[in-house]
Amino acid sequence: MQHTAVAIRRWVIAFVCSVLLFSLLFFSSSPVRAISAEYQQCPVNTSCTVGEFLYADDYSPIAGATCTYTARKPDGTLFLNAVAMSESSDGWYAYSVNATGAVSGLYRGTICCTPPADAQVCLEKSFVVGPADMTATDVANAVWDATRSSHTTTGSFGENLQNATSITAADVWNYSSRTLSGFGTLASDVWANSTRTLSGFGDLVSSITSSIWGNSSRTLTSGTLSNSESLVTSSSTTQNITVTYNTISQQLTETRSLLERVINQPTIQSFIDDKPTESLESKLQKTESMLLQVQEQSTRAMNTIDLLGLTWSSVQPDQLTQKLSDTTKLLGTNPDDPHPETMLDNAHILASLWNSLVLSSLSDQTQAALVSAKSAEQQAKSSGKSSATRQSLQETSKFLTTLTQLLGTPEDAYTKPTAFGYLHDLQRKAQALHEQEQSAQNLLSDWKSIDTKNRSQLLATLSKEVFAINAIPQGIVLTTPAKVAHSPEISQKNQALGLQALISANKQLLAQNANDPLNSYWLEEGSVIFRFLLTNPSSTIRQDVPVKYYLPPEVMKEHILTIDTGLTIEYDAEKNTYFASGTYSLASQETKTISIEVEDIWVIQDSDLQAIKKQAEDLLKPLQKTSYYAQGALLKSDIDVAVDKISANQSKDRTPDARIRAYRENEIELVGIKQNMSALKNIVASASSTGSIFGFVGSVQVVAVWGIIIVLLAGLTYLALYMKALRTKIDMPENLESALQGANIPTKRYYEKPIPGWKKGVFVLLFFLLTGTITSAVSSAFLVQSDQQSTKQIASTTREEKLTVLGATTKVQRATLQGKVQPVPIYTSPSSESEMLHRIPEDIIVQIKGKKFNWIQIQYTWGAGVYIGWVQDNTLKKE
Repeated sequence: MQHTAVAIRRWVIAFVCSVLLFSLLFFSSSPVRAISAEYQQCPVNTSCTVGEFLYADDYSPIAGATCTYTARKPDGTLFLNAVAMSESSDGWYAYSVNATGAVSGLYRGTICCTPPADAQVCLEKSFVVGPADMTATDVANAVWDATRSSHTTTGSFGENLQNATSITAADVWNYSSRTLSGFGTLASDVWANSTRTLSGFGDLVSSITSSIWGNSSRTLTSGTLSNSESLVTSSSTTQNITVTYNTISQQLTETRSLLERVINQPTIQSFIDDKPTESLESKLQKTESMLLQVQEQSTRAMNTIDLLGLTWSSVQPDQLTQKLSDTTKLLGTNPDDPHPETMLDNAHILASLWNSLVLSSLSDQTQAALVSAKSAEQQAKSSGKSSATRQSLQETSKFLTTLTQLLGTPEDAYTKPTAFGYLHDLQRKAQALHEQEQSAQNLLSDWKSIDTKNRSQLLATLSKEVFAINAIPQGIVLTTPAKVAHSPEISQKNQALGLQALISANKQLLAQNANDPLNSYWLEEGSVIFRFLLTNPSSTIRQDVPVKYYLPPEVMKEHILTIDTGLTIEYDAEKNTYFASGTYSLASQETKTISIEVEDIWVIQDSDLQAIKKQAEDLLKPLQKTSYYAQGALLKSDIDVAVDKISANQSKDRTPDARIRAYRENEIELVGIKQNMSALKNIVASASSTGSIFGFVGSVQVVAVWGIIIVLLAGLTYLALYMKALRTKIDMPENLESALQGANIPTKRYYEKPIPGWKKGVFVLLFFLLTGTITSAVSSAFLVQSDQQSTKQIASTTREEKLTVLGATTKVQRATLQGKVQPVPIYTSPSSESEMLHRIPEDIIVQIKGKKFNWIQIQYTWGAGVYIGWVQDNTLKKE
């Protein structure tokens, strides 16, 4: 009976370990790393093919090239020395490597090809020799089909499992070579269990409902269970185990597929003008800062745990509890809810930033150390300085030691498999990508000054450097133009644009968080071709990738020339722009590009610019020999300068995306030209009105008119008084004359001597001449002042826009916004550079609220809201 119980225990242990092993196998695979390139795998004792395609600059296969392959063993000695490679008609050159008896490791290799009448090109092509990858089924078959003779090492787990021994649960846990501590947090989880025991298996035997012996349908009694052979050969038992295994495998597969769809489901939606939210440089700086912080925290935790181990005999229980409590707070309070600035929180963030095995292991070890430290703290509180507490303390020390080794030091080289070594490798690749990006920009900016041959050489060199550190799966599709160009120059330029896009995609892949879907686009020549990159980040399942790309707001539906199969063009009324959408089915790690060809509308025709200059010149001619000529000449000069600036800006050789940015800058200049042209027209209208008598009088200000009237009235009044004085006789008083007569005093009447008529005429003439002179002088002064004020007002009009607002008593004016033929943009202010409210794709009735130059303020209803905005007057049809 004792042997039977021991055999049952061994069977249970084997079954539990197998299930754990299968679980780890199912969940151990990780997505493609964000930067590390995958080398070709060549299983040992097999043959594998190493090769590459060889294309010309126009992407046609090159035939007749001489290609050789050289490889070195992991120790640096030659493995293959310039062996000839076979050729295929599609440009594929390959060599079959025989890995029989080869040492496992990385074999550094180089393919060198010499095309006919061209220089030699070389490409790195390394491979890894190692054991063949095994599926879960292969592992299961290897475990269950292994013979007893395969595990005969004395004292091994396999030997004890096959042969009847008196092994107990305590023997298993005390086994010196057990490796459970290498499975992440498994060992710490077991030790941290409050109800664990070393002497039994809990209620496995005693429970009536769940125990083996209490199970009414058990089938283990149908054979001799004195040893494991009878257990293994029992058909019913083996069948039950197989069914159980298949059920677990199916459930694990379904669970993993579900997790892949939830976590790695790529949903791609972007605007053409979107920019990355975080730069690669800032992410690397953040990573370095956090690694230094983790190093400082791990050193403090390690010193505390080691000090407790050294002073175990003298440390007091309350001191032990306090030190362990401080250590757990430093590591983190809760594995499932890490607090900011704790070691576990930093480790989790680092693992989420980079899809790196070493950083994931660093996070796992930190969590394992926290669980073990928490267990030691709880045991110290409950049982003091017990053997279990000391054992948990030792386990924590082991986890921290492993963590320190994984972390490394800031002096580690980029080839060392530590966290700091990985950081230095990232910094090296980031620097290389930056230099390659500068080389691509310099090549495109100096495109016109480089001849065709030198362009080919520069493109070949840049391509070799880019693909040496490329991490985008199937990156060659980015450098393959979407459309066959009509000229070799455009073909070369599109190849350069593709290489620039591949560099940008690699930088973006590094800059974004791990497992985020890659969202990249670039533009090519050929009208303007928008190309978008699609990726399936999952490494296990095929997925449908929904995409939604918003085109620039200048693009209308009639501007779109061609689109790839699977895409549809729709209009987004809220965002006021067209977008391309579709869904593509991609295999795991598959990369695909889609394209949209659009008419090149981002250019202002030279004939339109010359017409603007001609119109300004014609408007200036009527202003010659007028007081408005200086103002008109200034406005025409501003118009000519702006037109010349637009012409010079468009004459530069630019990439398509730079051409779009230049067009938007030119549009701003064009708005200023229109404003100056409108002001020039107003000046011409003012000058033409002053040529008539009504215009002259109308241009005189009110003050000047009243001044003339006052002067004339004053002159006439003075003249009337003076004329009256001339005609009045000076008489003596009657009483004085009577008194003189009564006294017989002779009297003499005095009469004013009359003035001759010719003197009166001269006097009147002089008076009117004087009055006219004064009046003319005063009037001229007022007229000059009036003219200056009018000129200032006209000049001010060129810089200040006048808004005509319809008052409450004005009759409501309505009009039809004509958006059915072409969607009409509505802005928040009278300028095309202001924020756009909507782009209306249909005819609607609007209410006119005001006017400013050639802009109309309208009130309209769109959707469920009422809005007020500005449109150009040529988009309205008034009722």
